[in-house]
Amino acid sequence: MDSSSLKKIIIIVICIAAALVVFAISRNSGSDVSDLKGQKIDVKCKACGAEYQMDLAEFYNFRRENADPAAQKVLLPPCQKCGKNAIDEKNLE
Repeated sequence: MDSSSLKKIIIIVICIAAALVVFAISRNSGSDVSDLKGQKIDVKCKACGAEYQMDLAEFYNFRRENADPAAQKVLLPPCQKCGKNAIDEKNLE
């Protein structure tokens, strides 16, 4: 095997390794919201007017578990007081 063929093989192996690393990092990012536990978000129900704080991890877990990509709609958790799906995040950053 000549040196140019060996260089090509090394480049291909490096590219495949880099692709695997990027895939592993992107697959894990955004799926763990445990670092948000304890942080709060202010919410207000548009139906009954109730205002309260909700755990940010709980908020994002609900959205992830109830996502409907086909409908292209973001679902928000129901109001803790009236149960209607009418809450609005007031200070989500």
